[in-house]
Amino acid sequence: EATVEGWVKWDHFGNWMRFFDFGRMAHTMVIGNSLTRPSLSFELWDAKGEQRVSLVVPDILQAGHWYHIAAATGKSGVKLYLNGVLIATNAYTGSFASVKNGQHNYLGRNNWSSGSDGHRDFQGQMDGVRVWNVARTGEQICQMMFQRLAGQEPGLAGLWNFDNGTANDATPGQHHGQLKGNARIVAATLPDPQDLPRPHTEKV
Repeated sequence: EATVEGWVKWDHFGNWMRFFDFGRMAHTMVIGNSLTRPSLSFELWDAKGEQRVSLVVPDILQAGHWYHIAAATGKSGVKLYLNGVLIATNAYTGSFASVKNGQHNYLGRNNWSSGSDGHRDFQGQMDGVRVWNVARTGEQICQMMFQRLAGQEPGLAGLWNFDNGTANDATPGQHHGQLKGNARIVAATLPDPQDLPRPHTEKV
């Protein structure tokens, strides 16, 4: 089981811009926008290179707006949340263990970029990226999406909050990242909970 979540804001929607892309080309679990559209996409490709999950929620994003995105995976299937609302599901019960590859654990980069022209690195901002070793519920996601975590919370396997000016992991696992290309850390203000739009679209 696993849950990946964080705050994401696209400046614009380039070709397959990723929030995260963990694994390698055709052996990976990813979230990003679909093609060049403001559509949210989740994909999981297993260790055999077979695409086991492809969820696309059309035209649900807007450039320049913060969104809280979460994907919970495991024995209860795939559940994709936007701003705490369940927007898409899939019955597949696999997770990172199905990928069996941790070659490239990217935030903001597409694992297909090195093998195909046209894919674009993410342009925008992200914050509070978390990886859990459990499939968190919608209630748990909503309860903690605005909370600043310390890194010691039960089930938390990775936390990149960028608060100290680095891409270091704040959990004891110390899965530290590196800033590459044009990536830099800047001050930003997340939306007020009362101003967060609540999507109503669900795609199965």
